[in-house]
Amino acid sequence: MANQNIGILARLRSMWSAMWQSDRTSGPGEQASTWDGQFDDTYTSRRRQSIALDQLTAGNYACILSAMKRDYKHANEMRPRFIPLVKRWVGDVATHYDRPPRRYFTTALAERQLKPEEFNKLKDVYARSAIDDAMKSALRKVVTQNTVLVVVMPKDIRQVKLHSFCPYEFEVTPGDPLNADDPQKAAEIRLRVPVSNDGDGIQYGKLIMNSLQIYIERDDGSKYNPYNKDVNDLTNQFGGQYPVIDLRGEEPPKGDFAANVDQSLLAEVLSLCLANGSTDHSIKHSGFPTKVIKSTDENAATTKGNYVDTTGMPSGPEHWVGLPIGTEISAVHTQLQVAEFDNHNEQNLKLFAVMRGLPADWFMKVYSNTQSKTLDRHDQAVRRAQYLVALNRAESQLVVWIVRVLNQFDSQRLPDDLDVIVNWSDWLVDAEPETAAAARQAQYRNGEDNPAAYLSRRDNLDPASAEQRVVENLKLTTRLLGALPAAPTGSGPAGG
Repeated sequence: MANQNIGILARLRSMWSAMWQSDRTSGPGEQASTWDGQFDDTYTSRRRQSIALDQLTAGNYACILSAMKRDYKHANEMRPRFIPLVKRWVGDVATHYDRPPRRYFTTALAERQLKPEEFNKLKDVYARSAIDDAMKSALRKVVTQNTVLVVVMPKDIRQVKLHSFCPYEFEVTPGDPLNADDPQKAAEIRLRVPVSNDGDGIQYGKLIMNSLQIYIERDDGSKYNPYNKDVNDLTNQFGGQYPVIDLRGEEPPKGDFAANVDQSLLAEVLSLCLANGSTDHSIKHSGFPTKVIKSTDENAATTKGNYVDTTGMPSGPEHWVGLPIGTEISAVHTQLQVAEFDNHNEQNLKLFAVMRGLPADWFMKVYSNTQSKTLDRHDQAVRRAQYLVALNRAESQLVVWIVRVLNQFDSQRLPDDLDVIVNWSDWLVDAEPETAAAARQAQYRNGEDNPAAYLSRRDNLDPASAEQRVVENLKLTTRLLGALPAAPTGSGPAGG
């Protein structure tokens, strides 16, 4: 059975090698062109959809140009219209790391607290490794891709590098079909990684992980292990496990590893960009009068081939036109229904927003009052909340793999039974400060809130620091003013 499994994995590697043999690009913005020989332009395959959404998230609209050439006969004459709908959607949802979260490290069994030197080292590793930035990048991808692999790799002293991979960049061979969505149960994981950049383009190789070996294979067939001090030793140093974390927005089908990408988002942005480009092209050719030269001889109309050759004839408001004898010039005005085109696009966008549980005018909102702005902030918070479970799970796995990877190279080892509690915070901005302050005072009186807790949320402070700041502020105010400012009748303690 072991030999049979090895044979299957070898055939899969051979297939992937053939797929990537010519995968050479002149930059990250030209990824789609390297796959044209493998997939058609209908965007029906998961890999093609994944590539397109990854490009659109990064502001690359190569897939729009490809779709224009496919759908329009005169695409070369059309002016493309790029609508950043994907960037807008991702920016609205993937905001968890815009404000750095607070992390509390503990041991998994909570039997002991971290030693001060262990905590300081871990804090230093997170800062040096820009973990928040890397996780924000992974989250932005998972909003559209629904499945992202985050790989922890060593980088430098007290420093790791998180690499996030979209579905088109990885392939997973399940070891157990009943747990096909668990990367730690996979028979093998293959990831597309850059191995060189010689100035002409990026050359990609494969990062291959299985229970026995972990190695990067270059295009010349050479291999090395980035997780071992001896890079020539390809042995899996993690007891058959993989330094990989799966971040998910949706569950995959049974027996499959990756979920479907956000096909409705891709379809909407393709439709919106093509429709706007088509409208712009129609306005260009139909919004101005078309000049027509015709013969004044009634009999000439029936004569075959009797027409005026306008090739090279100057036109425009700055030109005079000399007409042949017996001809006249006129202008034909076209009634272009631009409003109907715009209304059609707007209705599609509203339907898209409603189907996402958002107000119909979400993508075209102009706030007229503070109440609508407050309600929209609530809708945005609901969109954020659906990723909290996945992010907390990923953060708990992440701290373990950061420690395990660092311990391969650092003599000052950290305990590998760590866990982390993450507190997420959002920017708090009061639409009506006076009304909001009065509401907080009422919450203080009712015991629903307190000044320190509010300050902790607003300024992203830990509870102890927030409480200390409130106390210091009250002392300083008393010293400077002689007493605390008088609160309105019936109000609670100061601090709101």
